[in-house]
Amino acid sequence: MKAHVRKPAQQPKETALLFCLKPEKRESVCRVLDSFGAKAVIAGPEDSSQTLGALLGMEGFPRHEGSGSETPEAAPSGDGNEIIVFSGFERSRLDALIARLKSAGASVPYKAVLTASNQGWTMAHLLGEIAAEHNFFSKLNQMRQLTRQLLQSDPQRLSESDRAEAVKAVNSANAILKKPDVSDLERMEMTIAALQRSIAMIMAAGMTAGAAGGEAGGSASTPEEKPNIE
Repeated sequence: MKAHVRKPAQQPKETALLFCLKPEKRESVCRVLDSFGAKAVIAGPEDSSQTLGALLGMEGFPRHEGSGSETPEAAPSGDGNEIIVFSGFERSRLDALIARLKSAGASVPYKAVLTASNQGWTMAHLLGEIAAEHNFFSKLNQMRQLTRQLLQSDPQRLSESDRAEAVKAVNSANAILKKPDVSDLERMEMTIAALQRSIAMIMAAGMTAGAAGGEAGGSASTPEEKPNIE
């Protein structure tokens, strides 16, 4: 199926490229676009190797016939590769359109805006970039949660060396969270692993201490002051 254009009465500047939308959702999105006086360009998996400019019919971006489909290295999860690329919308109009799509139950999780930088990208390239960005923010959120969990835990039964590793992991996480950068992905993964190890060691130490306390008959003891690993 070639990308084709759904044309309202007048040719508008505002256009939305609908890629791999399921039929029912596609029709809902098209109805909302028609109500806005905007144009819908519909594309499928076989158009993934075409540039965004070509799919939108822009001058200087010829369509490559017979080039077949191209699969991105890592596609977003959830609703697969469903995505809308918006072109020519002013910010207020775009916000209003997205709100209308949401209220109509026709929202698509992955959205992009056509720019001078990405108009020469293939759809597969765009999906790969979105997947990388999605992965980055997922790991950023995971690291934030693990850091919070570690800071709320009790490291007092850890050995000195294990506690030093916990402090190192928290410091690394705080540095990354202060200034996130997609180029730090490998460092983020290492920090996440370090945070997980420290949390696992604290949990194991707590279970061991609990078992020992039970064998001792639950003798009374004065709780020690909880050390701060920040």
